[in-house]
Amino acid sequence: MFQTGLAGQILFLLVIGFSLLIVVINQCFNRQQGPLFWSGPLFFSPLLVFAFLYLFPPGKTAETLFIAAETLLILGMAVLLIVPVNKLPARAFMLGAYAMPPVLIGLSFLPVGLRLLPQLNRVLLYANIALLILALLQSRRRLNQTSAYTLGLLFLLAAQPLALQADSALNRAAYVALHGLALGSIFLYFYQSIQNHLRQNIDDANRRLLEWEKTVKFEVLKRTIDFEHTHQRLLDISKTDGLTNCLNKNAIMEEIDKLVQGKQNFTILMADIDKFKEINDTQGHLVGDQILAQVSAVVQRSIRGVDCLGRYGGDEFIVTLPRTAIRDAFYVGERIKKNIAEQNELDVTLSIGAASYPQDGDAAVKLIEFADKGLYLSKQHGRNTISYAGELQ
Repeated sequence: MFQTGLAGQILFLLVIGFSLLIVVINQCFNRQQGPLFWSGPLFFSPLLVFAFLYLFPPGKTAETLFIAAETLLILGMAVLLIVPVNKLPARAFMLGAYAMPPVLIGLSFLPVGLRLLPQLNRVLLYANIALLILALLQSRRRLNQTSAYTLGLLFLLAAQPLALQADSALNRAAYVALHGLALGSIFLYFYQSIQNHLRQNIDDANRRLLEWEKTVKFEVLKRTIDFEHTHQRLLDISKTDGLTNCLNKNAIMEEIDKLVQGKQNFTILMADIDKFKEINDTQGHLVGDQILAQVSAVVQRSIRGVDCLGRYGGDEFIVTLPRTAIRDAFYVGERIKKNIAEQNELDVTLSIGAASYPQDGDAAVKLIEFADKGLYLSKQHGRNTISYAGELQ
């Protein structure tokens, strides 16, 4: 009926083109084990049979062979709408449907095929009508999602009775038109479904990428903060005297330089433990180290939070007193001496010298030299006192 002529050529192009597109798109882009995945290979049936008919025309059985392949396609798609694809009967039927095209082609060469194929077409046609009604009832809640799929089945089903009727130009045109609408609708459903699936995969990938970026940024920020804390601890360690836990010589010199650069009045106190050499010689250096640590702790408790304490060297300590005049520094020195005297476990005294910026020096070295002169005066005055080498205003 449709093997020659314009209608046959158009039908051949429609079946070969759309079936091939559906199979290729489904196999290349669809990885979900759902109805869409299982229905794609069904289009091998008309594709294989129609290609066979044009290569090896089997004569009288050509039309019935093609109709049988298409009705088998409709039957398989209707079954997928009714039975969940994860059920064994549905999968078994689909596997059988995949194997049917070679069986149909084999029947077309047998004498029995002349009688069997037309009867098979009628049985399949009635089965398609019944199953399609059930499929529409079963999928009524999701018709919005499967409208193109269902519409394509209806067009295919409507074309089958035309093929069983007498050959005419009107039948040919209607048959080809219904096939075009059916295959186009089904292809549109496959295309949109796979496009939505790919878009969802892209959205999921973007979401996971965003979560990964947030995680990486968080880890980088965390590592950066940890690194900064570690770096700060290392800086603190590098500025701290290991024995007394106050600033070391370089660090206390930097503090004095910062105060000088600030161009604001400040005073430094330079303290020395009296007769510390005798303590080391008579009681040992271990006792001397303990005394240094205890003196440092007492001095640290005797000054403000903005003040700094550093070990200049040996048993010499320097205290910086920002925004403090020389007279007020004497009160601080007296408080330090008093707190040292109140420590029963400490049997030591301090000699202290003072220097004030800017009148006693405009650099750290000059201020320390001037404070050292005051310290020398304290030693001359009998120790355990605070002295200033300049004139008190």
